[in-house]
Amino acid sequence: PNEAIFHSIMQCSTSFFMCVCCRSISTLASSKMTSSFKDNSTECAICFEPFDGTETITLTCGHRWHTACVKQQLQSAKPNTSQRLLFSGYRCAKCKAFCDHPDLRDLTRKTDELRERVDALVEEQLKADLPTAWEGARQDRDAKARLLDEGRRNYAFYLCGGCDEPYFGGTVECADLQQGELIASEDRLCQACSPRTQEICQHPFEHGAYHVWKCRYCCNPATFLCYGNVHFCKPCHDRIPNAQAIPCVGGACCTFPKPTGQTTHSNGSSRECEQLYYCAWCESSSS
Repeated sequence: PNEAIFHSIMQCSTSFFMCVCCRSISTLASSKMTSSFKDNSTECAICFEPFDGTETITLTCGHRWHTACVKQQLQSAKPNTSQRLLFSGYRCAKCKAFCDHPDLRDLTRKTDELRERVDALVEEQLKADLPTAWEGARQDRDAKARLLDEGRRNYAFYLCGGCDEPYFGGTVECADLQQGELIASEDRLCQACSPRTQEICQHPFEHGAYHVWKCRYCCNPATFLCYGNVHFCKPCHDRIPNAQAIPCVGGACCTFPKPTGQTTHSNGSSRECEQLYYCAWCESSSS
């Protein structure tokens, strides 16, 4: 999307879009600092049972919990391939700061590292979607922090079931419209791990930005990626969530590349209708 569309989405977003992390860089950093706040609660706000005689833990944000309750929360919140990455289960339920305590590091270390990798992807996507704004913010710490906040709130990321790495999968706006068509873990593959990518591109990890995909619902080249793995052209994207398959006319009448051994494209909601048309990098290198 162009910069005007992106900023329009940003302006329409509300605070309950907790995609990846909704705090600024400075706020995230402050979650690692010990707070002077003293929690005078007498019961755990997770189980609503009193603290008396039970092991408790006070997070660096200052809030106090039953140790067992916090650990259970963190274990239940582990990222998986069945949904987009939210990390909301790793936050203090009272103040939304990320849970931090030396006794919890074994449970939070991997997710902290994953959040850092997601932030790197946010930066890459902002550079692609908002090149002018990103370039202008490089020397302005506050402007850069605002852009990163926008990206965290509005981009959707998923965990690949193949390489176990996070990948960009569209916007939160589209992800919240998902109609259950991508709930199986085998559907959660980054473009580099997809067999369809590997059939066309020799270096899928490095060339991802140069891949041209077919729209899942018709034969046009895709310009949108949604739900983690579904590619759309603009007309089909505008019809979400009521996109309908447009049959391929087939043969010479359809000039787009066909899958090996087929005279028509498969168009529709099935993941079998995904196809990588070509890799611009590979084609330019071979010419």
